[in-house]
Amino acid sequence: METYHILEVEVGILKGKLVDPVRGDKPYQTIATEDIGAFAALAFERPKDFTGLELEIAGSEVTNLEAAKIFSHVMGKPVKFRKLPMPIVRLVLGREFYEMFRWFNQAGYKADIVGLRRRYPEIHLHTLEEWLREDGWNKRALRFRPPKG
Repeated sequence: METYHILEVEVGILKGKLVDPVRGDKPYQTIATEDIGAFAALAFERPKDFTGLELEIAGSEVTNLEAAKIFSHVMGKPVKFRKLPMPIVRLVLGREFYEMFRWFNQAGYKADIVGLRRRYPEIHLHTLEEWLREDGWNKRALRFRPPKG
């Protein structure tokens, strides 16, 4: 979820535009770094439960269209989603990012979020809305002044 703090992404959202190469209708899983840390701590507490285990983790699964609505709701101002064309990703961000976003659009992460919540109730997996509120996006939106120029 902290990738929303990439400067260009954050400023765009605060200006009312969520621009992303992932299709608007593609479910997109994210996780808060705090939640990743909680799983790491749990693995150290209970090594027998985690040794050799491959565990896909996520706390939220929304489409970019849904994410824009959640940002709008939390910030109290409209945020619209715009898909960044893949040729632009390739040109500006390079082949590695192009391949990553192509994978997100075709497959993406497949964590069983409901199962994770049931199996690890001691970890509070944040939804996008919870994370945005805890991270202060509602206050950030009030203080935001677009850069001049």
